[in-house]
Amino acid sequence: MALISNVPSPISSTLGNFILNGSYEIPEDMPNSLKKLVLESDKIIIVRETSGTADYRTVQTERGPRVRGGGRTTGTMWYKGEILGFTVEDAVRDKKIKDVTAIPDTIINPTKIQALGSHTYNIIRKSTGSTYISQTQYPAGSGLVLKISSKSDPTGENILRNDVSAPENFSGEIAYGGVAIHQGGSENASSGCIIFGTQRREDGRVSSNAKEIQALHKYLLDNGIIGQGKFGQLVIVNLWEVPKDVPNVFGEIIDGETGRPIPGTELKLTTKIPIIPIQDSNLDTLQSNIPVTPPQIANPLSTESLKSAKSGLFNFIKPT
Repeated sequence: MALISNVPSPISSTLGNFILNGSYEIPEDMPNSLKKLVLESDKIIIVRETSGTADYRTVQTERGPRVRGGGRTTGTMWYKGEILGFTVEDAVRDKKIKDVTAIPDTIINPTKIQALGSHTYNIIRKSTGSTYISQTQYPAGSGLVLKISSKSDPTGENILRNDVSAPENFSGEIAYGGVAIHQGGSENASSGCIIFGTQRREDGRVSSNAKEIQALHKYLLDNGIIGQGKFGQLVIVNLWEVPKDVPNVFGEIIDGETGRPIPGTELKLTTKIPIIPIQDSNLDTLQSNIPVTPPQIANPLSTESLKSAKSGLFNFIKPT
């Protein structure tokens, strides 16, 4: 994880200057297939970096009964290689539990992350019945907020069961309804919604307000990402499910998705095995007297991106 500190977010505008602060997974440490998606795609990409389940309970608040706890999913929102801000969602679960489960990711097959096809969400401008979420409407007085729907409901606000990767985990036609991108601090402000902010704390919570969501809304509009006739703009990836790149015995880094070497990532192999004259025909004796040091690899990538290597033959070092 890297740290970004006091850097203006691209969503900064006449609505305000929003500063990015928080830790995140840099593209260079992501598997190659995901790195390409983050840097090259013209879609909004949310890379979910961590998730975990926890106990939860229902409590009474000024806004009525609310669920507290359940687990937290943290992510980073990208557009064309730039960080827009950070996200918090409910926990990722195999089966939906109402109010404490994040919407499914959009990657049907993590081994084919580049083949997105129609497995994306729509970011739609819709009205809301929530007084809290209506604070994020943009422009002021329009009543329009950011909502999410799936491919079979392009102008609506539903994520339909048959559009997600594991429909067996849901009952009924609608898996989620009324999912929005709005302000908040943690999963306690969400019932499947995406909480967005430009400030992320060490525990994964974000600090955001309605003005930041309005600024994000304006940014998406101004860049032609959302609006009439705009669909399939949102991709959500669970980072932990994406196949990692690994080195092979030839010193190449193999793309976890394609199985082919990644251009420009060849590793230089050097060995420290000394040359010893053969003075004894007893090969067992000769073999036991040769001190063997594993090959050293001068690694042009980051140490973090090579942690997935399984082979004990390699000792990875960063170049000086």
